[in-house]
Amino acid sequence: MPISSGLFVDAAAVFHEPPRIRCSPAGRYAPAIFAPLGRDTFLREAESMKIAVTSEGEGLESKVDPRFGRAARFVLFDTDTRELRSIDNRRSLNAAQGAGIQAAETVLSLGAECLLTGHCGPKAFRALTAAGIRVYTGAAGTVGEAIAAFQQGKLKPVDSADVEGHWT
Repeated sequence: MPISSGLFVDAAAVFHEPPRIRCSPAGRYAPAIFAPLGRDTFLREAESMKIAVTSEGEGLESKVDPRFGRAARFVLFDTDTRELRSIDNRRSLNAAQGAGIQAAETVLSLGAECLLTGHCGPKAFRALTAAGIRVYTGAAGTVGEAIAAFQQGKLKPVDSADVEGHWT
C-alpha cells in the first residue's frame, strides 16, 4: 500500500527475512531498506539506484554531454548514498569505431541502472537495453539539473535510439 512516493508498507517484514525489491526492469535486486514506522509496520524505500549521466566535466555543475558514446565523462550518482563519481570515457571518445558499445560496457561496469544523456545511437541503445539499463534521452543543462529532472519525472525512458549511428 503506497504511503508516499517511493515508500511502501511491509508489516510481514517484522518477522521474516527482509524482502528483496526490484530496482530495475532488468531484474536487478537490492535489499530493502527499513525504517520503523510503528509497532508492526515498517517503511521500505522502493527505488534506490545508480544513475549515469553523460558529462563534459566532473561534477554536478558540469554540462550534460549530448553524445553518449563519445561523451567526455560519465557522472555516476547513487540515489541512496548521494555519492557522486566522475569516470573518464577517453577510451570510447578516441575510438575509431564502436564508441557507443564501449561506452555501454563502461556504464554497465559501473553498476548504473539508468542513463541520462542528450542522444543515444542504435548500437549503444541495443547494448544498454540488453544489459537492462534504462535510457533517458533529452537530458540538457547541467548534470545536477538532469538528475533533478529525472527525479521529478520530467525525463521519460525511451524505447529506441533517437539518432543514427556515428552521429556527432
